[in-house]
Amino acid sequence: METQRRALMKVTLGWEHAYEFEMWVMDHSAGVDVVLGMDFMVPAGIRLDLFHGTARLPDEVMVPLLKSKELEETVLYGTKSWENPPSF
Repeated sequence: METQRRALMKVTLGWEHAYEFEMWVMDHSAGVDVVLGMDFMVPAGIRLDLFHGTARLPDEVMVPLLKSKELEETVLYGTKSWENPPSF
């Protein structure tokens, strides 16, 4: 792999934590959007639970490292999709 260029990235974790850092940008074609190294995650206070496949953010929010059919949710970031919307 050959790195293309560096970019200043801003990553927001959860609702409150935002981090800025420099990242090398490359075309890796691995089907992954972003790879965050330990040099980012340790100072940000992220703990990895590799046994359960989750990352725990500083405010104790758990994020799955791999998305599977079992983890698919109908609630996305506070917006709920209703199969049968309630009538008011």
